[in-house]
Amino acid sequence: MDKYLIITEEGDMQIRRGGEAPDLEELQSIVQGNIDIINHDRWKIWVNEEGAINGMKPNPVASAFCRTNQTLYGPVLIRYSP
Repeated sequence: MDKYLIITEEGDMQIRRGGEAPDLEELQSIVQGNIDIINHDRWKIWVNEEGAINGMKPNPVASAFCRTNQTLYGPVLIRYSP
């Protein structure tokens, strides 16, 4: 069963367990714009495609959590598939 984690720029976290995967409209709502997908090991990470360009705040908690070696911006949705 997949697990989903939303991490805001402030470091607040919300866990979503199971259920249907979010559709495009919901993904865009979560990341507040067009999505970009980062595949990393067992993680699938959705971020705002233009977060840095549009002046969104860095998301240091998500960046550290995902260990992607890049700074993530804005709210981030992470899917973990065991």
